[in-house]
Amino acid sequence: MEDSYVISYDIGTGGAKAVLVTAAASVVATEFEPYPVSYPRYDWAEQNPLDWWNAICAATQRLLTKTGIEKEKVIGIVFASQMLGVLPVDAHGNPLRPAIIWMDCRAQIQADRLVRMLGGKKIVMSLVGAVPSGKDVICKLKWLRENETQLFKDTHVFL
Repeated sequence: MEDSYVISYDIGTGGAKAVLVTAAASVVATEFEPYPVSYPRYDWAEQNPLDWWNAICAATQRLLTKTGIEKEKVIGIVFASQMLGVLPVDAHGNPLRPAIIWMDCRAQIQADRLVRMLGGKKIVMSLVGAVPSGKDVICKLKWLRENETQLFKDTHVFL
């Protein structure tokens, strides 16, 4: 284990950060690869999951090249990512549309409807401690079901 490494990734809003650490948790090197956010409409924010993958690959390649570490010495990888995003994929894991990321608010109508259905803001707040918004996953799933019906049916899983 003395000569082994782990690569940790943070798949953030503005890009992917990769950190190469020893098995003893000493940081060896870091890399960052940016990617864009798309704003196709007001209150919408999307990203192409292929951009995430390409950023991971590019940052990893640079890490290994600049440190001279052989890929066989990497014994593990770790991922952290954005919360509240929705990515529908088919049965083969292929994305069916751009990811709807955490900052997207397109589902506010669905959130408002959910709050009304549950008895209003005061009741929801007293029960769960927060009021759903258009940024929440359940509301985004409802938006997809109502607005991209065929895609919703074609989705094998939501990531």
